[in-house]
Amino acid sequence: MACEVMAKIARHHHLSHGCVQEQRSQPGDQIAVHAQHLDGNGSLVSSTQGGEPFNFILGLGEAPEGWDEGLRDLCAGEIIELVVSAAADTNTYVITVEVITRTVAVPGKRNGKGILGRRGRKCRDAKLVKLGDTVTLHTVARLPNYLYLAYPHPTGNTPIRIKMRGIPGVKIDTSQDTVRTGEGHLVPGWEMGILGACEGEKRMILIGPDMAFGDTGVYQVLPPKVTLALEVEVIRVERDSVDTFLHQGAEGKLFNYSL
Repeated sequence: MACEVMAKIARHHHLSHGCVQEQRSQPGDQIAVHAQHLDGNGSLVSSTQGGEPFNFILGLGEAPEGWDEGLRDLCAGEIIELVVSAAADTNTYVITVEVITRTVAVPGKRNGKGILGRRGRKCRDAKLVKLGDTVTLHTVARLPNYLYLAYPHPTGNTPIRIKMRGIPGVKIDTSQDTVRTGEGHLVPGWEMGILGACEGEKRMILIGPDMAFGDTGVYQVLPPKVTLALEVEVIRVERDSVDTFLHQGAEGKLFNYSL
């Protein structure tokens, strides 16, 4: 009879931001984190700091043991210490939750009257957001935990703000933008959150300060070191036909010479 040893998990918060329940990580979310891995003696084994964050789908077993359980119910921007003990082995991870991405609505098929039909169809590759595509986005931006934010002085950068932990946050902007991905037009967390989305898809993207506007913020718009909550609809995805032709040719998908 096989014996399965369950890992013991302990989680400690180094930095807690707080957010409403629907903004907290849950199974099925795409999570991007920076992490330091320490062995049982406290020696550094590996680190993603200074490089690209580690991306995975929460709950699918794509991350190290203990992460699927230990990274649930967290807010973007939080830093935790996760201690995972299994048998005689103990691993410690210091993890910063950089981006949480969740699909909240998938595109449907429109009939001749413009009415959305049944959903669940596979998205055509040309309508999936990839680097180099030109995308049109409708975005609503909020600051979690902020009840009120205003800059009373026309040239000053010191806001009047009222914070209340655990609220969706004050709306700071609503916009429709057309940008080319991969060219730095969007902050890293925003771009990361739309990659792989299908035209017509709606996503919630929660971004920690380091993947948003960092220590500087935006003059008379955003204070420094704040988390962003974005509601994004991908209105249109356009891909350069020349690029598509060259890519298909390089992958041998243009012609079939078999008899």
